[in-house]
Amino acid sequence: MNGRALGSRSLAILAAGVFLGLALSRRLNFDESLALRAGWLDVEGIRASPAFLMPWTLFAGLVGHLFGDPGTVLVLLRLAVATLVAGAFALATRAAALASSGVATAAWLALGSAAFVAHGLEFRYDAAILVLLLFAFTLIATRKDSVYVGAVVAMISLHHLKGAYFGVGVALICVTFSSDRRRDARRFGLAAVAVWVGWLACIAALGLTDRFRESLVTFFDLAGGTTRTALGETIGPTLLRDLAWWSFILTAVSVGVWNRRHRDGVRTLSLAYAFSGLGIAFWLVHPHAWAYLAALPTPFLAIAAAREMTGSRKVLGIALATGCIGLLLQVASSTPLQGSHLIAASRAPMAPEVELLRAAKLALTPQDGVLDPSGLIYFGAPCLREWYIDTLFMERMEKGTWMQELAGGIPARCTMVLNTYRLGALPLEARRSLGADFRLLRCGVAVRPDHANVESLAKVSGVGHVESYW
Repeated sequence: MNGRALGSRSLAILAAGVFLGLALSRRLNFDESLALRAGWLDVEGIRASPAFLMPWTLFAGLVGHLFGDPGTVLVLLRLAVATLVAGAFALATRAAALASSGVATAAWLALGSAAFVAHGLEFRYDAAILVLLLFAFTLIATRKDSVYVGAVVAMISLHHLKGAYFGVGVALICVTFSSDRRRDARRFGLAAVAVWVGWLACIAALGLTDRFRESLVTFFDLAGGTTRTALGETIGPTLLRDLAWWSFILTAVSVGVWNRRHRDGVRTLSLAYAFSGLGIAFWLVHPHAWAYLAALPTPFLAIAAAREMTGSRKVLGIALATGCIGLLLQVASSTPLQGSHLIAASRAPMAPEVELLRAAKLALTPQDGVLDPSGLIYFGAPCLREWYIDTLFMERMEKGTWMQELAGGIPARCTMVLNTYRLGALPLEARRSLGADFRLLRCGVAVRPDHANVESLAKVSGVGHVESYW
């Protein structure tokens, strides 16, 4: 191995190390809490709402049950995601026939995206979709038997309606790039059916069949009842934050396609474009294109850009020039500079959340009912069947069709509350009850004054990452 190859591999390993380090240290995002608590409740046998049963949430719930320490649970789930994403990305770069320098370039291009760094390491259910998309890309690029692609696509489709969209999209890509469509379609279908049957058998053995059916109803209900929001208001700010990155990447792939002098690697590049386009097209399909959706096409665009720039100084030069223009526009609009997201992520530690959760678990009694609309206290039994609130459920709250039990105040069975801005979405009487009937402690948890462990909780400092409601 020559010095240049060794240097490139070292840079790629460093990129993986940065990604892993951020995954193990950065604070949680609310969707991670949703995935963990929903899975924990299903494993525990508590039939709360919303139903959110998928292979990934079930896995998260099992981890939450197997390990008693909340800090261990969070670290293990983050470690699982970071390892799977980095490993699947490495396989994808190999399938794309990138040289060592190309792998390092693709890795650092992926890290250059604030959306990818923010959401590509989280253990939300989208992590499963991202990893499986990378595996599907590798299988198709290396011309593996379509039976494997069918199995991967079936797993993707089991993750919410988003998974169904990407499952259908990958199936169409597989057919498009197939050399024997009739044979591949048959083997693909048999594998997909086998995975679905296996999943149904698994949840039947666990007594969760009705729970999965309820989850599907919830998914369709949310999709049908969500008000469409303009892309400029949803994913627009995320794209602006990464304006220099998008300028660089899109220029690299566009100039590379326009000026390619040789035709080697066209199939792999076309495949990378197809997966990228599939992720970007979903922004148009989704009624509210959340910021984390920008993370799904990122690794494929990074691979395509790295491949286009290999051996082409012209592509690199033009891309750099366009990226600099994007950076200047970010400065002019007072948007944080490209790359600052790595520093920001390193300054948002998980430790306060872990401290809070450990304190809450020690203080939790079998009689406690937890009111936590974010789900961070994943191991606490909810005092209400409808325990979760986010933007989608706030619309229901305003219509009086969600958490109706709180219309007259907070029931006596709710003895512990996590202090979070989401409490501001509760009905007026419930918010009045928070101020009158609960004692807010420094750790970010509020309890009734006569709570058995109020003194032990009062000694814990730090409020985690949640924005205070009080």
